[in-house]
Amino acid sequence: MNSLNSLSIRWSLPDPIDLEQLPKYDLPIFLLKILYRRGYRTLRSVDDFLNPHEPPNPYEHFPELQRAVHKIINAVKTKQKIAICGDYDADGMTSTALLVRIFNQIGANFIAKIPDRSTDGYGLNETIVRELYLKKVKVIITVDNGVNAINSLELAKQMSIDTIITDHHKINKGNIFKPYALIHPSTIPDNSAYKYMSGVGLAFILAKCFIESYRDINNISPSLELFCIGTIADITPVIGANRYYLKKGLSEFSKTKITGLKEIINNTELEPSGIYEEDISFKIAPRINSVGRISDPKLVLDLFTEDDLSINNSYAKSIESINKTRRLMSDSIEAESISIIESCGEISYFILLAQDHWNPGIIGVVAARMVERYSRPTALLAPDKQGNFRASVRAPEGFSVIKSLNHCSDLLENYGGHESAAGFTVKAKNLGKLQVKLNQYTEDEFCADLFSKSITAETKLELNQIDLDFWNQLRLLGPFGNGNPKPIFWSRKCRVKSKFISKTNFLRLVLEQDSTKIDAIKWKVSPGAVVPTFVDIIYTINYNSYKGKRNLILDILDYRKSQDNVKLLVKNKSYYIRKIEENI
Repeated sequence: MNSLNSLSIRWSLPDPIDLEQLPKYDLPIFLLKILYRRGYRTLRSVDDFLNPHEPPNPYEHFPELQRAVHKIINAVKTKQKIAICGDYDADGMTSTALLVRIFNQIGANFIAKIPDRSTDGYGLNETIVRELYLKKVKVIITVDNGVNAINSLELAKQMSIDTIITDHHKINKGNIFKPYALIHPSTIPDNSAYKYMSGVGLAFILAKCFIESYRDINNISPSLELFCIGTIADITPVIGANRYYLKKGLSEFSKTKITGLKEIINNTELEPSGIYEEDISFKIAPRINSVGRISDPKLVLDLFTEDDLSINNSYAKSIESINKTRRLMSDSIEAESISIIESCGEISYFILLAQDHWNPGIIGVVAARMVERYSRPTALLAPDKQGNFRASVRAPEGFSVIKSLNHCSDLLENYGGHESAAGFTVKAKNLGKLQVKLNQYTEDEFCADLFSKSITAETKLELNQIDLDFWNQLRLLGPFGNGNPKPIFWSRKCRVKSKFISKTNFLRLVLEQDSTKIDAIKWKVSPGAVVPTFVDIIYTINYNSYKGKRNLILDILDYRKSQDNVKLLVKNKSYYIRKIEENI
């Protein structure tokens, strides 16, 4: 257990750099410093990062991709019925929509099925397989699910339905089944550019190869916009093929032909000509995810595959309403979770909370907020219709959720997911045992440093360096995300010209340094937060576009009173300094 009072944030600075060591590349010094500290220390590596190469031939990496493509071509040409079976999160819904758009354009005989979270549960199940059999489906293509649906896959085989599995989730220990074709990261080389693709990424590759092999198709391509939404929403590493297609795809939003996406963008009041990954993360993807969480995911599928503008306008309005409801529900569960945790006075190494009135579609969002707040792996649980509890689990970087669940598999009915996010089902009677076992495992396996917040700044800036030219240069390092995080900066002795704490507890500031003023925001502060007159800040930078107004804003990660003597942590050693070296 750990005291609530121990949740302080440590600031860390990198070692100073000899500027002569920086690659002689035509970039501002601050960019070269960031790249150098991230391991790009030669001209070749810098150029390869800034100008990613097109990924290699996917057939050389996915051993069963050719088999899958040939099966789909044959099914389309012989008018066999194909079923696309997706998932109810943004990755699964965009995966499904991407294939639906392709099959619509070529006149394939197909149906699409996304399970309802509350009635069907996750992924391909036996009820769905029987339903598809009665509809005379001959080929099932799963997207973003299926790899652990062993019983359902075996049933499909018994019914003479061929299954093509495209999924990126971890294969649970002991799960062995041979589908007709498997498109999965476990089947490709560890150093493959395709290793970290999301569900929509694998669907994109399958669709791209199918189109290139199906000779009757002209001027059809899988949607890069849907690829971007699903990939970013699933927090997939922005490296390899993901980085290449994201960098290419973000520019497609300004000319998208998906009328439903245009309506979503209009409702967010974003500028279509300048959609960035954070716009997808915080504005577009939450709207998409909200439908799968508390409503019928078919609404999103219809939105992304319907071309009639007036119909899509109606769909988009419904999604706005659903998203507002989801936000209210999330805030309520978050407040209740915080109250439960802080009433104990101590924090478990592994936070596990279960309430029988929580909505199972919302708990994943709140679990992520608890991780952000407490730096602990967190499982929130809600009841299912069988009388069990279903969990959404999130964890801080460095903690493997799957390994922790493997350790407790004897207490679980089923489980699956990724390293940092997963889900499981547990009988109510085993909740107490599970909490003890997860907490003990976490305490035994991980040191306290994993559960303390630490922020490392990558370079120091003066506020007068931050302008639109700076922003355009910074964007050369994007897209940002998991595996390529937004650069973190720090600045000293900023005067607080004005401050405002909203009813929802975010802090808005106007900062000044040597006559340069800039807006800043700090999310989630305490209602009585004290803000000194002069502050040191550690932050990222956002480009704010709202109602036609555009400006740069500092997203403050932490602030503290500015002092002449500062204690800093550099390489786990504490230093007291009076003046910061300029080349830091």
